[in-house]
Formats: sequence, structure tokens, C-alpha cells
Amino acid sequence: MARLPIGIVSQRFGNLGRRLWYMCQGADPDPLHTHTAALNPWGMAKYFRPATRDSTLIMIYLRHLSERLAARLRRHQLEAQTFFVA
Repeated sequence: MARLPIGIVSQRFGNLGRRLWYMCQGADPDPLHTHTAALNPWGMAKYFRPATRDSTLIMIYLRHLSERLAARLRRHQLEAQTFFVA
């Protein structure tokens, strides 16, 4: 990578190639972030086609996801505090 011109790498791999080239040169274009965001809440998701209207199907998936989430919480000895539906 040290011998390759940036133009060849960027032509082959696009913006990712440019970024990788800079990083290999020890010049990462992104600043160092020392702050980390808080942990996201745990949740489960399932995406349906926009026209899904079958309430039985939706309830089956809701029950399945709820049981998976509950098992995950129990495994980590945690309890849910809130329930949010987007």
C-alpha cells in the first residue's frame, strides 16, 4: 500500500480506498473520538412489508420477539423497565 498511488486505490475502491490509503500512511482523516455513547437499550425488531395487515401474523412475531427478548434479559439477570413501540 505504501507504494501504490492514492489515485489507483481510490479508482479501484472509491472513497473507502482513499480512506484506507490515508490510514495506511498513518494519516486517518477522521479525528480520534475519546467519548463513547451510552449503551443502547435492548430490543428486538422485525420488518414487514408496508402493506402487511394480517394481525395474526403480526401477533405471532410480536410474541416470538417478546419471548426472545425476555430470555435474553433473564440470561443477563436483568429486568425490563419500559416498553416502547415505534
